[in-house]
Amino acid sequence: MMESHARKEDTLVGAAQGAVTHNLDAVEETVDTAIADAVHEVRSGAQEVVDQTLTRVRGKWEEQRPKIEDYMAAHPWMVLAGLLVVGYLLAGIQRSRTS
Repeated sequence: MMESHARKEDTLVGAAQGAVTHNLDAVEETVDTAIADAVHEVRSGAQEVVDQTLTRVRGKWEEQRPKIEDYMAAHPWMVLAGLLVVGYLLAGIQRSRTS
C-alpha cells in the first residue's frame, strides 16, 4: 500500500512538474514575443523620427546654403578666422579629455 501511494505521489509530482514546465515555457515564449514586438515598435518609431529630422535638416540646409556661400565669398577672411577659432576650441577640448 505504501509503495502504491509513493508511486501515485511520484506520478502526481511528475505531472505537476511537467505542467509547471509547460506553463513556464509558454510564459517565456509570450514574454519573448512581447519584448521583440516592443523593441521592433520602438526601433521603427525612432527610425521614423530620425528620418523626419534629417529631412527637415536637409531642407533647412538647402534653404540656407546660398546665403552661407554668398557670405563665405564676400568675407573669406572672417570665415577663415572663425574656422581657426573653432579648431582651437576643439583642440582645447580634446586636450582636456586626454589629460
